[in-house]
Amino acid sequence: ILATRRLISHWKFDGNLNDSVQSVVPGAPVFNGQFSSGTPVYEPGISGQALVMTSGGPVVQIPGSNAFFNFYPYGFTVSVWMKDTSPTGLWATLMTNTSANNQTGYTLALNPWEGLATLGLRGHDATGSSNGNLISDIPLRDGQWHLVTGTYDRTSRVMRLYVNGGLVKMSSPASADPPKSVGDLFFGSYTTGGTAATFNALLDDMRIYSYPL
Repeated sequence: ILATRRLISHWKFDGNLNDSVQSVVPGAPVFNGQFSSGTPVYEPGISGQALVMTSGGPVVQIPGSNAFFNFYPYGFTVSVWMKDTSPTGLWATLMTNTSANNQTGYTLALNPWEGLATLGLRGHDATGSSNGNLISDIPLRDGQWHLVTGTYDRTSRVMRLYVNGGLVKMSSPASADPPKSVGDLFFGSYTTGGTAATFNALLDDMRIYSYPL
């Protein structure tokens, strides 16, 4: 099933953490999220409702997803609408499956200084960054809605980062495929296994595809 170019998961955050992929791909595996503690809070989003993330508050884990949300025959796309209001100095980790030692996996985030969109792919050796990060030049910590999307093309081994639908950064080809992660997928945690969110934001319409869009 991972050899098919398709939507893999879709979390709408319309009052729950459920994966709605079967509304598009009947019979597809479903990966519902769970809050690390307490009850999720929702506010009006870009479409329907959005999940509220609060610095120091709970995070979302997709249990049992460590083998599924890795790299596919064609690569992957990760995408989310976000509205960040964090103060300077906080990493806004939108989604990640990086391992606890931060050596494998991918991360979609805003960096803690200017709030620049960042796509990290540990082990990718052609981004110009020692830890495999592509970093945009567009500050997004402005309290407005933005669409942040990252892709990895397994054929070319090239990463691409998009903001609001426009390409903002692209890597050179890596010398080899980065190693797979052994961690579950998380929303809000810097690495897998984290229990406290690192930022203040709304998240909405989060999607993962089995190929680079």
